[in-house]
Amino acid sequence: MKKHIVTILLSAILATSCGKAPLPQTLSFEVLVQSSPFTETSPPSQDVPNLIVIASLEEISPPIPEFEFSDTMMTQLKAVDYEQSFAVLILVGQMPTDGIITEVSRMNEKVSIKVEGYTVGPGNYKLKGYSLPYQLISVEKEGSWNTDIEFILEEENGNILGRTKHHIP
Repeated sequence: MKKHIVTILLSAILATSCGKAPLPQTLSFEVLVQSSPFTETSPPSQDVPNLIVIASLEEISPPIPEFEFSDTMMTQLKAVDYEQSFAVLILVGQMPTDGIITEVSRMNEKVSIKVEGYTVGPGNYKLKGYSLPYQLISVEKEGSWNTDIEFILEEENGNILGRTKHHIP
């Protein structure tokens, strides 16, 4: 009788543990540059993306030809150890505080970057389309990568600001 009870309890525990979805992995990140604008060489002929991922030295280039990175931005991008991490440039207009990114997490082939939500008021604004970057971060590659990853930029309230796919070696 005791063996049956133990077997039933173990079966129940196993069944409930197998049904749970894996938890997101929180990734360590470091802010490299705050509010770093591009130098505009001419009016842009295409929209600037909201999210740019740079996974190697060879990928360091502005998102569209009419822009150039500042010297500070170039120095920081070249200093990233791309064997251990990758860079993400967040571009959603001006934000009211420096501590904008609240969390970077990974679940399988998706990386979510959460930023503070805020209401637009005096001194704060969001731009549609053409937008200057406000933050460059370096994200540590924890665990195994070498796959295509979908990056999602979202406010804490779940509002999606941008998304892109990129191969992370």
